[in-house]
Amino acid sequence: MEPIGKMKVAFLCPINRGIDSSGAGAAEGKIAILAEELCKLGVEVTLMAVAGSKAPGRLIPIASRPLEQEPASNAADIVTMALCTAFSHAAGFDIIHNFMGVEALPFAGLTGVPMVSMWIREPDPAHAAIFRKFSKTSQFILEGEAPGDYTVKSAGLDDSDFFARVSVIRHGSAAETAKEYLNAYREILCRMENRRPWGHYENLVEGAGHKIKRITMAPGARLSLQKHQRRAERWTVISGRGVAAVDGKDIPLSPGETVYIPLGAAHRMANPGADPLVFAEVQLGDYFGEDDIIRLQDDYGR
Repeated sequence: MEPIGKMKVAFLCPINRGIDSSGAGAAEGKIAILAEELCKLGVEVTLMAVAGSKAPGRLIPIASRPLEQEPASNAADIVTMALCTAFSHAAGFDIIHNFMGVEALPFAGLTGVPMVSMWIREPDPAHAAIFRKFSKTSQFILEGEAPGDYTVKSAGLDDSDFFARVSVIRHGSAAETAKEYLNAYREILCRMENRRPWGHYENLVEGAGHKIKRITMAPGARLSLQKHQRRAERWTVISGRGVAAVDGKDIPLSPGETVYIPLGAAHRMANPGADPLVFAEVQLGDYFGEDDIIRLQDDYGR
């Protein structure tokens, strides 16, 4: 396997103790060894961990000292602050690997950066409820054998939904395991290729003079205010309700309704509702690359 050089992976580490490769048998030691082997493969690894953690790669401290040294009454607040600190840095990475556990799952949908979490084979009822609620916003890694039906049913997940988001890691030497993780990261990034902070899109068809996308927007999200130099567009709402802005005019759209966006017009779509907005985008022109997007305003700082 060739080094990939530029992939930037953040390890969101448990904060009970610091990360240290000398404790090879403990979870923290295994994280440090995986970080070391991934660095050898050319991955830029950053640990989001307790201050003073010792492992290859960069360190972003998310807790000043181990949680086990803190009063138990402060634990929930400390974990919450650690997660807030970690995700404030999320935009600098290609992928976030969550070793912290179910506490981090609610944060997965709040960033455009994909998060992969370790799957618990037989979660207890409390953890199962969290997995059910947030299973669609996180990718999963399962170590060992491929997941069986019990794995899915124990959390009450639809099997097709789960299997589409799980990568299996086979145990081997430290170097072999790191290569398995690297392949999993690549697979996840491939699955998430068309994810954006506002939702995601699918390329349906592209031919001479046209391209068609299916776009899904999260509730409350909106696209950047933008224009194109080499294509016009037509949007048709499939489900949900949207508001298209075209050259300063707001146009409410319900399922089946459509709006035309002339070449060069400033435009954006917004989803003001509580449900996802799905619409078809038909592009008409001679070039359809993402670099023909002139952003005039963007909620996500792009």
